[in-house]
Amino acid sequence: MLVEYVDFNRDAGLADSEIPSFVLITELTRVLGESSVGAGTKRVTAAEIQRATEHVGLDFFMLRNTVRQFSPEPVSAAELEFAACAARQAPAVCNRQFGRLHVFTDRSDIRKVLEIQGGARGFADEITGLAIVTTSLRSYWDDTQRNQAWVDGGLFAMSFIFGLHAQGLGSVSLNWSKSPETDRRMRSAAAISEDEAIIMLVGFGRLRPEYRVACSPRVPLNETLHIRTLDSGN
Repeated sequence: MLVEYVDFNRDAGLADSEIPSFVLITELTRVLGESSVGAGTKRVTAAEIQRATEHVGLDFFMLRNTVRQFSPEPVSAAELEFAACAARQAPAVCNRQFGRLHVFTDRSDIRKVLEIQGGARGFADEITGLAIVTTSLRSYWDDTQRNQAWVDGGLFAMSFIFGLHAQGLGSVSLNWSKSPETDRRMRSAAAISEDEAIIMLVGFGRLRPEYRVACSPRVPLNETLHIRTLDSGN
């Protein structure tokens, strides 16, 4: 990206001495070296997006439900990687990629983690896979970004959930609004480092041929969608 920034300014007719922070950028690109290969910009066409989405309609989103009844067959590693790749594409502030998935598929491990979480009573034994979603705090700059980890982490988690849904897998989102003591218990049990904020947990598994889900009527669309113009008098 830094190289692209310099090239953009050069193409616009600026001399190197006129490019803001040119010396710093040059030093950073020298230090980064090969690790920066693949970053920058890429050209995307509307036709590519249309081809990828032509069979995706509103029903894809409307049929995503919170699932608490699963088939006992495990989710494969390839399916997990697919969902993780979807999560990696989630938007994040400054394109920072801090989302992490700590995934457990052993039934005993899942049971221990869910006992700490405490919100899966009655269906914990149905869950065949469990992800603890975290966000690394290492590169958030100051207290003005104190809530950004949860924003980025929530987008990351939702993309992971849709990555599961796209493969015909079910999931249940599990809240993580806990006391510092419970947070420390989870970190100790799941070996999660102090620089990671625990965002939420996601239980997942294969769908049964038929199952029941909670039916929660949605608020009217006019309470959700507000298409507005700015009133210059206010």
